[in-house]
Amino acid sequence: MRTRLLSLVALAAVAVSTFAAPAAAGNPETRYVDDDGTAGAAGCGGALSVPSAIQSAVEAAASGDTILVCPGTYTEQLFIETPGLTIRSIQPWKARVRAPVDLAGSPAVLVQVVGNDTTLQWLRLDARAQAPCEPVQQAIAIYGGATGVVVRSLRIGVPAGDTLYGPCGYQEGIRVESGSEATIATTTITGFQGYGVYGNVGSDVTVQFSSLRFWHQDVCGRLACTAASPASFVNAGVLLFGEGLVRGNAITGKNPATSQVTRVGAGIILSGPGVARSNRIFETGTGIETNGAARVIGNTIEDSTAYGIQVLADDGVIRGNTVSRSGTTGIIAWSSASDNLFRNNTATASTVHDCADQSGNLVPAGVPGHPIRNTWVGNHGNTDSPNGICQPLP
Repeated sequence: MRTRLLSLVALAAVAVSTFAAPAAAGNPETRYVDDDGTAGAAGCGGALSVPSAIQSAVEAAASGDTILVCPGTYTEQLFIETPGLTIRSIQPWKARVRAPVDLAGSPAVLVQVVGNDTTLQWLRLDARAQAPCEPVQQAIAIYGGATGVVVRSLRIGVPAGDTLYGPCGYQEGIRVESGSEATIATTTITGFQGYGVYGNVGSDVTVQFSSLRFWHQDVCGRLACTAASPASFVNAGVLLFGEGLVRGNAITGKNPATSQVTRVGAGIILSGPGVARSNRIFETGTGIETNGAARVIGNTIEDSTAYGIQVLADDGVIRGNTVSRSGTTGIIAWSSASDNLFRNNTATASTVHDCADQSGNLVPAGVPGHPIRNTWVGNHGNTDSPNGICQPLP
């Protein structure tokens, strides 16, 4: 009898330890979050107790877990440290993470990610625009050397009931700090005041098939929304100081709902060895600016108030781009630029020049003893400086 009793006690202890222990590594769990605090065993409907805050589920999760967020509004800031978490809205864009009125931290960040292999999908991230509110510095900040971070199909902006012209809003959509790596795909970033995506020195950022839409009346008066010097643009759809790929995106300063235009300073700025490929950029100050050994390939740029493509650095490749209706110059190499290859580009309907190169003497290209410092091959445009770097259109 005594032996049987001890055996039962031992089995009970094992059972208790089994239910109390966190999920073992390699045995990921699916966790639900619902803003009413209840959900079902396999969905949002039900009476089971679940966290009403996403951060509570994040803190309880183990590496590899998936957190499914039920439709609703979650007024909170998130800090994601556990690696390998997936946080996904069950219904696309029905789970809304809204900035609290009083924000913690400096700079104020809505979602901070320091865990490797974090995936965020189908969430809405809203910064308040109307008082009472505080400005959000970054909707998402990825730092601490986090790698493998994926931001997929998010919508970042302000609540539908707020105007974009309020006193707060947000400065940057997504910032990736030095040593971190992220992929941003099929994501919409609307109404940012500074940068849609910012990749710092030493980061590696891919931005693809996304929509970055800038228009914000309260900001434009303080920024270069019209033609100005190359260094004056202090906001951009995408700014990469590190490595990265910007591919297949639509970047604009035009509100598609109202046709209002408030131009972003630049569509894309590559200040490192980045690649801009197959983007459509329209209604900006400058379409694409390079300050590093960048590659700009196959982009379509329309209606820039200053420059379609401006190159300020060395060793870049600008190939197969189409630029039209630039307020100053379609494609320009500044005096600081050398050893760049301009090949098979087309620039039309620019106010001053379709093609321009200030890196050498203003003489016809190819005159012996007076070469310009860049190579122009197979380009087309109607007006050149110096004459001959682009060929007349057929």
